[in-house]
Amino acid sequence: ALPILQRVRQLAVDEQGRVLLELAFNDTVNPAEALSHVSVRDPDARKVPVELSGRAPSDRVRVLAGPVKFDATSAAATRPTEGDRTLAISVSAGLAGASGPLGLASDVSREVVVARTLVAEELSSSQPGVGEGDDVRLQISFNNPLPAKAVDLLGPLVSVEPTTEYRLAASGQTLTLEGAFEPGTRYTVKIASPTQGDDARKYPRAATLAVFVPDRRAEAAFAARAGYLGSAGNRTVQASVVNMPAVVVKAYRIYENNLVGWRNYAAGSDWATQRYAQPLAVKTINLANKKNVPEELRINLDELLGGKASDGAYRIVLGTPGEAEGRWWGETSTMVSLSDVGLTAK
Repeated sequence: ALPILQRVRQLAVDEQGRVLLELAFNDTVNPAEALSHVSVRDPDARKVPVELSGRAPSDRVRVLAGPVKFDATSAAATRPTEGDRTLAISVSAGLAGASGPLGLASDVSREVVVARTLVAEELSSSQPGVGEGDDVRLQISFNNPLPAKAVDLLGPLVSVEPTTEYRLAASGQTLTLEGAFEPGTRYTVKIASPTQGDDARKYPRAATLAVFVPDRRAEAAFAARAGYLGSAGNRTVQASVVNMPAVVVKAYRIYENNLVGWRNYAAGSDWATQRYAQPLAVKTINLANKKNVPEELRINLDELLGGKASDGAYRIVLGTPGEAEGRWWGETSTMVSLSDVGLTAK
């Protein structure tokens, strides 16, 4: 595949006015080779010195450009301001990626507005699943590293509509809001200006960003990855399913003479079960499939196996209808031991 320059963004500005830029490609490139194809020009079309920041092959190349001359600017102003600078970044034809051998067919240019002050550039959302505690994360990306104690500084300035309780965390250039944000809902995050008298250089510019939280991904998850059930009583495993019209339940039993071999093979990985087990039952269960509403599923092992299940080790698998046998990456599973015998090691 031909390499594609997907994005250029500012990561930081140092005390000398040098701008750390990140160039994101669709393929891994050699940074040293990439540098020979990269040029940066200031608003007056003058060439800006460029050097590498990191030499490990990656799909993201970081370069230091500058120094760039910045004028004084107000942190409360709206971007772009007089103090900001627009840099033109060009990548010349011929740069090849690891997938090679062909390189860029023609020169590619991007413009990026850089600033010394802290600017919120993008708001993104994670995609929720079905597991408990799978809260949604809204992440605000900034153009510069966040200051120390960013949560304390920015917390009073951040608000969310519709109102939702969330926890705030900061790392690098990212401010994360984690909470029970509803799937399929549009949220607006506002960053207010600091109160008069505060040092505006410590705070980001006022901003309003919006994001749409996507629907829950179609997913099934067991309440536990492994466990045991007594020989007597209600021998049922619990799972949650969302945005799936039906699931296929499969049961495998690992017989006693294969337990050691299974445990020793790939450390007893779930996907290796088929090498040491026979499928005993397959059942399709139709679901209500209400959009974004998790559905609780209780699987009675006696009913699944068509009679009272014998003591032993079982792998219970949930997948979607039509999946190929053993396609472990499209399935979820739990290991269940049916026994009244308990062993302890001292």
